[in-house]
Amino acid sequence: MALTKVTGEGVGNVDSLGIGTASPSHPLHIVTSTDGTGVSGDDKWAAVIQNAEATDARSYGLKIMAGSTTDQPLAITDHDGSNDLMAVDGYGHVTMPKQSAFFARSGSNSSAYSIDGWNTIAFVTERFDNNADFSSPNFTAPITGRYQLNVNIRLSDLDNDADYYQLKLVTSNYNYYFALIDPGRWSGTLNYYSAAVSVLADMDASDTAYVQIYQGAGAQQTYSNDNDCHFSGYLVA
Repeated sequence: MALTKVTGEGVGNVDSLGIGTASPSHPLHIVTSTDGTGVSGDDKWAAVIQNAEATDARSYGLKIMAGSTTDQPLAITDHDGSNDLMAVDGYGHVTMPKQSAFFARSGSNSSAYSIDGWNTIAFVTERFDNNADFSSPNFTAPITGRYQLNVNIRLSDLDNDADYYQLKLVTSNYNYYFALIDPGRWSGTLNYYSAAVSVLADMDASDTAYVQIYQGAGAQQTYSNDNDCHFSGYLVA
């Protein structure tokens, strides 16, 4: 442990404190090492802050205060400090720039799907992909957790000779069926049909999710392009 510029009695006034380092670069600088000579012998946690007070409404842990509303009182960065993983500003806004989140559209051209079978929809135009977890047509979960997944599809020129159309969101653990469309309920051609569905899905690390459409018989149809069809999602917890 290194104490520098100690003034007054005891350690009441310490300008900087180093634990595991003799050269602290911050007022409190804690360093662990892989050989166990730092703070944590098993190198799991650099420090643990615990308040053992068991009285109701008094069991406080750690309080971090901003100097002003424009300050950033809390930041968690990656291993070399080059990227913020989580930050809290003086207004209480929490940002997680690397949190898994994506939004992709179907592309600049309409795409046709074949008759009588399941076909995977390609979403080839990415608006954003925070953690590079989406590669058309699949979203791949980076960690085990719950993911909010959203799909919007617009079908064009539906043929009432088709038995039915159906969409499903496929994950490695579960198939979410939705939007059963029966064109036979209309006389003539139904020009457009839109379906929007959101699900909260349990996914394990490396599980994938993608969207499929089914047409039973009838003439080949198309799903509309670009802004009309999109697939998005993000890690909730």
